[in-house]
Amino acid sequence: MADEIEPQPAPEPAAVGPSKGYAEIWAEAVLQVIQELSGDRAWMAGEASPEPAAAAEICAHLELGAGLAGKQQIKFHRATTHAWANLALPENQGASRRKNAPLDDAEEGALTEVVKRLIAAATAGLQTSGWGAVAMQLRHVGPLRRTVEPGGDVVPLRFVHPRGGMLELELGFDVELHRSLERRLHPEASEPDNEPAPEAVADARDARGSGGSAKLDLLLDVELDVTLRFGGRQMLLHDVLELAPGSVLELDRHIDDPVELLVGGKIVAWGDVVVVDGNYGLRISRLVHRRERMAALEMAR
Repeated sequence: MADEIEPQPAPEPAAVGPSKGYAEIWAEAVLQVIQELSGDRAWMAGEASPEPAAAAEICAHLELGAGLAGKQQIKFHRATTHAWANLALPENQGASRRKNAPLDDAEEGALTEVVKRLIAAATAGLQTSGWGAVAMQLRHVGPLRRTVEPGGDVVPLRFVHPRGGMLELELGFDVELHRSLERRLHPEASEPDNEPAPEAVADARDARGSGGSAKLDLLLDVELDVTLRFGGRQMLLHDVLELAPGSVLELDRHIDDPVELLVGGKIVAWGDVVVVDGNYGLRISRLVHRRERMAALEMAR
């Protein structure tokens, strides 16, 4: 009688991570959209300069969720904003204009449509490359506002045409998105935050006694300047000298963007402006995370 062989359980499939990098998928998505909107597959990826060829003028701000977390910016350089907008405009409407001229209403709407196409293409590329479902919410497209929090990544992209055409943009990732990408690409190297458990914190506090608390008590009555920052902008000295009563300055902050709360010149929170008994106030929506503060300190060294 033949020996019975017990069936062995099938081995569990190895976890499959993303097959392509996040920036690589974005580069492919941008090229795909350029080729589709222009109807010309001669467009190709070019060698991006480590430094932008011109100042960034228009910025799209994204917030990521689901499989990834953080913030991302798509910055369009001043010299090519009209060319990007013209991709989504009818041929008879996308007239050539002076490079440094501001976008008109039609071009602004067209550029927003281009951004939406970029997001859709990138989302699809992430899905098919093993990143899973990633939610990207377009928060704002308009004049460049404050850059993402320091410590993240900046990826310049350039696309060229054999007949001399050129389009370029810049991707900016904040610290939270940078870390989220690292965890997805290298899950085996991901480690939990080095923050001690609450029990360990309590034990250390008991072991130190009241010495640390006593030292902190010495500083509790120190007065610090608290400031609300609605936005800012850079101006040439020539433009500053031309300011006069009635002049209007456009800041780098959208009306729906949160206001920054600074203590001693450092950002500690964000929130919404309110009115309390006829005075300005701030309803805090988010406090700065300790990791964000440490990243900012590292960048300042």
